[in-house]
Amino acid sequence: MDAATLDLQTDIALGSGPDWELAMMAIDPGQQNIFVASHARNALVLVSDSATYRLADANGGGTWGVAGDPGLKRVYVTNRDTANLSALDAASDYKYIAESNILPCRDERAAPYGLGFNPANSKLYVACSVNGSVDRLTVYTAGATGLHYVTTIPTGNGGRNGGGGIAVNPLTGHVFVTNSAANTVSIIDGNTNSHLVEVPVGSDPFGIAVDPLTGLVFVADRGDSNIHVFTDPPTR
Repeated sequence: MDAATLDLQTDIALGSGPDWELAMMAIDPGQQNIFVASHARNALVLVSDSATYRLADANGGGTWGVAGDPGLKRVYVTNRDTANLSALDAASDYKYIAESNILPCRDERAAPYGLGFNPANSKLYVACSVNGSVDRLTVYTAGATGLHYVTTIPTGNGGRNGGGGIAVNPLTGHVFVTNSAANTVSIIDGNTNSHLVEVPVGSDPFGIAVDPLTGLVFVADRGDSNIHVFTDPPTR
């Protein structure tokens, strides 16, 4: 869609049916591809600017979250059903980096969901479900030698059907997490790794995005089919 007018530019067909089942998406570090996680195919769908696509192996089961690291030219992928996170090298045709394979929620029984990356401080944020509900973030710093654990931050109640949508505003350092069961968005201070506030939104929030230039945060509410908009930081 045209960002200024919201006019539809094109539709890109990626297949249909339950064997495709798509989850999260992101823009790649080179700004040339769109990444879409195919949960059912255990793969990353690479959609080029010419409206064509191909698949990249996500090296796990139940691919869910995706985030790009423009500094290292890497793409991070969470695999919900096998509890692992892997990285693909965007500079080498998205080849799997074997040493990047970690348990991002630090427990083989836990499931990683959405991902967010802040290029301003090279921090990667992983939404995690440990007891059947997405309710915490694990924080990592990204470097040439891999991902290094920093801390775990509690968020709101995402529930069993929560996707753990994450958005990052690199200008403020704030991280936004949708809490599907609580109908709120958690705001995390990415500079101090602390929980700031819960913002009430619509019913069953899932997807989320932020525009750093305007400070607007957009939340897709599944329960009432609305887009909820608030500012960063939220007005009191």
